[in-house]
Amino acid sequence: MRCNSVFPDKYTFPFVLKACGRLGLIEKGLEIHCLSEKLGLEFNVFVQNELISMYFQCGLVEFGRRVFDKVPDLVWDVVTWNSVISGYVHSDCYANGV
Repeated sequence: MRCNSVFPDKYTFPFVLKACGRLGLIEKGLEIHCLSEKLGLEFNVFVQNELISMYFQCGLVEFGRRVFDKVPDLVWDVVTWNSVISGYVHSDCYANGV
C-alpha cells in the first residue's frame, strides 16, 4: 500500500494486526504498531484492541498489558476487556490479571 502512496487508516490497521497475531509475525506487528503511532492512531479503540490481542497471541503478555494500560479509562469497551481477559487466560497468566 505504502509503495503506491496509499496509507493505511484506522480501518486497515486492525485487519493487518489480526493477521500478524494469527500468523505469529511479531516483528511485522511491532513495525505496524510503530507506524500506527506515527500516524496518530495509537488511541483509536479498534487499533488498541487489535494491538492487545496481537501481543497476547504472540506470547508478549507484558506488551499487551502496556497497550491496555495506555488506553484511557473512557475508551475501554467490552471488546477491550475481552481482548485482555482472553489473552491472560490463553497465556495461563490469569492470576496476574487486570
